Amino acid sequence: MTAHDESDQWVLSHRYPIKCSWITKAGTDIQGQQGPAEALFIDEVPVPILAPGEVLVQVKSFGLNRMDLSQRLGKYPVPSQAGPVLGVECSGIAVEVSAGAAERFAVGDEVFGLTYGGAYAEYVAVQAGTLIHKPASLSWEDAAAIPEVSCMTLFCENSKR
Repeated sequence: MTAHDESDQWVLSHRYPIKCSWITKAGTDIQGQQGPAEALFIDEVPVPILAPGEVLVQVKSFGLNRMDLSQRLGKYPVPSQAGPVLGVECSGIAVEVSAGAAERFAVGDEVFGLTYGGAYAEYVAVQAGTLIHKPASLSWEDAAAIPEVSCMTLFCENSKR
């Protein structure tokens, strides 16, 4: 676990207040907050500060799905708890583990899962309950492609009953 001091600040980035450290890393942003793929650009974004029960994941790969495309075009609501960086599924390495997540994950664990947003960045905060340990047999790319599709498949299958 890593502690943050009083220099951590709340910042307003585009539409969402996000608690962040002033350390920044690359993330994908959208010129004008929505638009075609050509509006995407690499920007400096703050590294998230974890809330209890979250894991900071250094992203190795992220999934791209219909929801991401619709959100980028402004045709699908972004969850209220999400920041301005898109992406809801990723794979990567746990680099920080908060209280409430340490019983399931440790720094260095290879993981994949769902997040409210932010997977199109180098680092993303993810609720521990939506992360899974990545089997060694899965590539980073394959692991990142699984979460959203798997959940939708289960939802559709269960709705038939």
